[in-house]
Amino acid sequence: LARLIEDFEREIRRDLAARFADNPHVPSDLIVMLANDEIAVAEPILRRSSVLRDEELVGIIHHRTVEHQIAIAQRRQVSSRVAAALAETANEDVIRTLLDNADAEISEATMAFLIDQSQRVDSFQEPLLRRHDLPPELARRMYWWVSAALREHMVRNFDIDPATLDDKLEAVVQARASEPARIGAGAGDGLANRPARTG
Repeated sequence: LARLIEDFEREIRRDLAARFADNPHVPSDLIVMLANDEIAVAEPILRRSSVLRDEELVGIIHHRTVEHQIAIAQRRQVSSRVAAALAETANEDVIRTLLDNADAEISEATMAFLIDQSQRVDSFQEPLLRRHDLPPELARRMYWWVSAALREHMVRNFDIDPATLDDKLEAVVQARASEPARIGAGAGDGLANRPARTG
């Protein structure tokens, strides 16, 4: 069957992939073959098939296209191992898709890596702060550097005394950092979003 499918037209392979995506009894080698096909065929398999194992998903992340990676990031179940491989792609669209997937399991180490990346990639800031599994200590770390970016922007663009601004921002950060539950629940609508308008 696998050899026959390789010779089928794309439209037929796409129809088969759509039919097989939700079937847990399809042979693994057939699912892996379809998952490595062009994205028009592979997408439903990558997003929905429970037959694919972590090692197969990681292999696809490493060797296939950005579109394949995004489809994997949209899976209902994304393990911490697969999430780490997606984060390592350093592709902004892939990582934003992963962060927007509330069901993805993201380890603390991967979360720390993405928070460090968000210092230069503004589009990571809001989805990071909205994640329910963001550890409070990592949220505090993010608030410190986001406030520093805001301070730099305000000093550069407004006639204000930096020392006075430093004191006010430090008080705000200390107040935010003392509310871990609120921070972890997505209190990123304030300070965290503003650096995206800098520059």
